[in-house]
Formats: sequence, structure tokens, C-alpha cells
Amino acid sequence: MGNGITHRSCLTYRPEIDGLRAVAVLGVILFHADFSVSDQNLVPGGFLGVDIFFVISGYLISSIIIREMERQSFSFASFYERRARRILPVLMTVTLVSTPMAWMFLIPEAMREYCYSIIGSILFSSNFYFWSEDPYWATGGTIRPFLHTWSLAVEEQFYLIMPLVLLLLCRLENKARLTLICILALASLGIAQWTSSTRPEFAFYLLPARMWELLAGTMMAVLEQQRGRANSTRGTQSPLTQHLPTFGFFLVILPMFMFSSDTQHPSVLTLVPVIGTMLIIGFANGTDLTVKILSSRPFVAIGLMSYGLYMWHFPIFSFGEIILRDEGNAASVILIFLSVLLASITYFSIERPARNRSLISIKSFVAIAGTATLLIMTFSVIGLVNGYAFRFPAFLAELPKAERIARHQWTRSTGGSAPDKRIIVVGDSHMQMLAPELRKLAFDAGYEFAVSTYTGCQLIAGANRVRSADLSRHKRCTSALQEERLSFIEQSKPSFVILGGRLPLILEETRFDNQEGGFEGKMNFFIQDDGNSLDSKTDRNAFIKGQYHATVDRIIKAGHRVILIYPIPEVGWNVPEKLAEKIIGASGDAREIAATDPVTTGADVFKARTAGARELLDHITDDGIIRIYPEHLFCNTAIADRCVTHGTENLFYRDDDHLSDIGARMLAELVMSAIEKSD
Repeated sequence: MGNGITHRSCLTYRPEIDGLRAVAVLGVILFHADFSVSDQNLVPGGFLGVDIFFVISGYLISSIIIREMERQSFSFASFYERRARRILPVLMTVTLVSTPMAWMFLIPEAMREYCYSIIGSILFSSNFYFWSEDPYWATGGTIRPFLHTWSLAVEEQFYLIMPLVLLLLCRLENKARLTLICILALASLGIAQWTSSTRPEFAFYLLPARMWELLAGTMMAVLEQQRGRANSTRGTQSPLTQHLPTFGFFLVILPMFMFSSDTQHPSVLTLVPVIGTMLIIGFANGTDLTVKILSSRPFVAIGLMSYGLYMWHFPIFSFGEIILRDEGNAASVILIFLSVLLASITYFSIERPARNRSLISIKSFVAIAGTATLLIMTFSVIGLVNGYAFRFPAFLAELPKAERIARHQWTRSTGGSAPDKRIIVVGDSHMQMLAPELRKLAFDAGYEFAVSTYTGCQLIAGANRVRSADLSRHKRCTSALQEERLSFIEQSKPSFVILGGRLPLILEETRFDNQEGGFEGKMNFFIQDDGNSLDSKTDRNAFIKGQYHATVDRIIKAGHRVILIYPIPEVGWNVPEKLAEKIIGASGDAREIAATDPVTTGADVFKARTAGARELLDHITDDGIIRIYPEHLFCNTAIADRCVTHGTENLFYRDDDHLSDIGARMLAELVMSAIEKSD
């Protein structure tokens, strides 16, 4: 991204590297544009453009540092000044232009996230913020306009330590220097391989699992410094080495069409585009057709403005999704054109002048950058309080974070509880949203209360949640956890055991599509047995149904009463954001808009989506089963044949499928009423 070397650099200008940068940024943009045919992204592995950028960055920056150290002209102050002149002007410009759009279109909670990400991007630590939030692939990622700055943060963190590393390595012999860099790279690759299956967010966002890609570029710089360029003398080239850049180009391009968000990444698989990039950098020569193409004017032009193009495209796509309200290919073309236009303007009016010391002195640069930073940071810090909530009606502004409560733990009500009044809630994040509100009502009624909820992990004996790409198991949702939860229940005194979760998700093995434009995205996991022997959806469905029934039988045999929570209607849209879109796009009172043009989904779609789940639960006919139907609260109530998601004063959902505290309170009251009636 922010790693360009211009004609005025101390290195010999290499146009093919600018061309390679063009390939990288186009891959990223086409991936985020989500050009689709038959609902399939045409460039599902375009995100690998970032990995190509990392290798290029490692090579160019290390080459500069090594060259200046050889000449004994390296200065930390000068190095970081050049980095600041390269990075900050575009970052500040994109931020200042994006913030008014955020003010207009982002609801308070989204604005708070926006402010966090802005602070992170200015401090080059946004990768830590996004690591703590949802995965990069999570549905709705494009509503976070500065999500893409995570890679910029990784690069800058690398630049903080690399000059010191190279300064120390310069004291070693050539062979030892290269050996140590290889050891560091292999260690980082090992971290990436391990964490990409056990802690994928860590692997994706953080430097320890990404450093090997940057160090791959450093290796090429060190080799070039020690042995010279492999292509420096045309006469010494063999026919094989002459065509290595073309081979490398295929290694770069093919994974962009073969990888996807399901691919374990970064991992040893990522070596393919990384090695391809190294081959192009190390063996580029004037006789190779690929090098000629990459050195052509169109590729070089895009490469020169690739940093601005990378920085502009994601905010434009984010706000464009809200404004255009169209996820089709035509909208993507418009947004790409706008990204290129703004990147071009920025390159000539911001980037190039900012890097020219004779045009902008260091004092002027510090004054301008400091003022912009102060303004942006002040706005962002204030925005952390409540996301400038006064911009929206209270029922959109006041959406508190979901309360988290302890797992596997009894909590006794302060007023004392009867010996036969106990409640245990077990399930996934849908039950996690219900638990805090239900606990309040349980305490009021004198019940003891326990909870065991894990995101994406319903209670099904013997079940494992696995990635669809490689069948690797989720770090928590395993058959061992299921047995631990069941043992906890079996060892507990007689209780009301509440089972629930997003059954349609694991039975249909697809995320929700409301058939009206609200689609959550691709499914990337499913349920498996311990031996990963379930080869088809039919086999997995049969397993889930059988094990769910067996789970209920075990709980009942332990002396408990079971309460089955039927599916909570899914929405497909993020409800607060969808309602905000309607309010922003129309004139009139917000409550009137909420009443006359509400966010709803078809009850018939809900019935079709949940048919398998209803059949599963209906066939559990053990004595004493209590059945709770959330649809009675939301579907065919205020509007015939529709499922509602909010009123004129309250939101019932906090996103596209999880209940808000108000919605959870409504469901908790339904559950407690059923419990009281059964006693």
C-alpha cells in the first residue's frame, strides 16, 4: 500500500514493480466489489493482493535501508519523515472526506466503531482493534469504512522494527545475515500456519503471522545486495531464468481465482502468491513478456496511484452500499470508477507534492499534518462517548452492547431461592442474547440461574463445528465441550433446561436470504461428527436430528424439564442500519417513517426457512416438553404475513438475527410465563 518508490528514490526505478502493484490493488478492489456471476465472486481470492503488497513493501523498504546503510547515510529521522510524507497526506485526506459521510449515514453505534477505527488508523494500530472485533469475512464488513487500514498498520509496525533489525544484521557476515532472516521468516510462517486454524483472526490481522511475507521481500533485497540482480546481465541468463517472471505471474494470478474466504489463510498455501511475487522481483528481465506487460503504461499508471486507490476504494464501497442500495455489478462499476477518479486527483494534488521537500518544507509538513491529526483525533475521541447520538432518534441511538454473563456458573438470587426453582440456559449466541434478560426475571421470581452459551455452538451431543474449507475444528465448539456442558447439566439438581439456537443455519447450511435484497453472505462452517465421516448435507442433517433428540433424552433422564426455543426469525438486514437508511432517505418524522415503512420480512420466507428446524423440534415428543415460539411475538402480529423487527419506539433486533435487549426481554417474558404456568 504505502510503499511506493518514485523515480527520485535512491533505488533504480523498476516499472514492473509498479505494474505488479497494479495487479495487487486491482485484485483487492475486484474482490471487495464482489463482481458476481450466479452469486459467485469472479475473483474470490483477490484479497491476496494485500499479501503481494507485503512482499513488495518488504523488498523496497529493506532495499532502501540496506543501500543507505552501505553508504553510511541512513538516518532514522529521515527514514520516518519519508514514511510520514508517503502515508499521512492520503490517509488524512481520505479521513477528512469520509467523516462527513459517516456523520450523515452511520448510526451511533456504527459511528463509535468508525471513531475507534480512525484513531487506530492514525496511530497505526487499527489491526489490533479489528482483531478484537468481527472477522474480516464477517457479513456487513463493508459498513466499517476503515477496515482496510489493518494492513497499513501491519506495514508500519514492521517499519518500526526493521531498521533496527537490519542495523544489527549489517554487523554479521552475508551468509549469517540471510540465515537469520530466513529463520525469522520460517518462525513467522509457522505462527501463521498454526494460528490460521486455531486463531484465524490473530493470523489475519497481526504482525507475528504476517511478518514472513514482508521478510520474503527483505530476503530478495539482501540477496540482491549480496549477489546483484539475477537479471543484471542478459547474457548470463539461462532460458529457464528468463521465463521465471512469467511462471511467478501465474503463481500470483491463479490463487486469486482459486482461493476464497474459506481457504486457510495466511498459511503455507499463501506461499504460492508470495513465491510468485519473489520470482517477479528477483528475475525480472527485458525479454520476458510478463515483465513487458507489467512495465506498460497502463499498469505503471495504476501502480503509481495504487496507495491512493487502496485507501479510497473501501470507504467509497462502504458508503456507496448505503447510498446506492444496490449490490449489483453496475453499482460496483460506478464505485470503482469513482475510486480511480479520486485516487488520480489525490496522486497529482496530494501525494506527489507532499513528497517533495523543496515544495513543502519539513516545518510546513509537520504543521499541516499536526493540525489535521489534532482535528481528526478530537472528533474521534468525542465520538467514542456515544457516537454523536443526537443525530438520530433515541430508539436508534440507544442500542447498548449486549451484556455478557459468566458461563457454567450458578448465580444465586439475592432474595434467596426455593430448592426446586432453577433455570439453565444452553445454546449459541441467540441464547446468549436472551440470557441477561431472562436472568433478571428469574431472580425476581426467586430462581437460581446458570448459563452455558457459546457463539455458533448449540448443545448437540457429539457435534463439532468445522470449517467447510479444511474441516478444521472450531477452537471451542467441539464434542468435548458438548460433553462438558451435558455433564454439568446431568450433575445439576432438577431444573428447567432451556435449549435454543439458530437451527436453520446448521440444517440448511446457508446464511439467510430474505428474498428481498437482504442476504447475509456465504456459509463457511458446518457440523461434523468426531470422525469427520459425514460426507453430505443429508448425512449431517440426519446426525444433527438424531443427536439433538439424544441430547434432550439425556437431559430428561437426569431429572430436568426441557424448554425448546423454536427459531427466532432471521432478518437478512442489519435492522438498525436498514431503518437508518430509510430515515435518511426520506423526509418526515422518524417515528412516522418507522410506522409507515418498517423493516419487515416475509412470514412465508420464515416458514420455508425454518421447516426443517420445526420438523426436528416437533418430533421430540418426550413428556414434559415446553415449547416456546418466538414467531408469535414477531410474525403475523402488527402486520399480516410479515415478521416485524421494530416498533415506533424500540428496536427488537440489534443486527440481522440477534435480538436487542428489548426483543430479548419480550422473549424472556414469554419463557418465564410458560415456566410459571407449568409449576
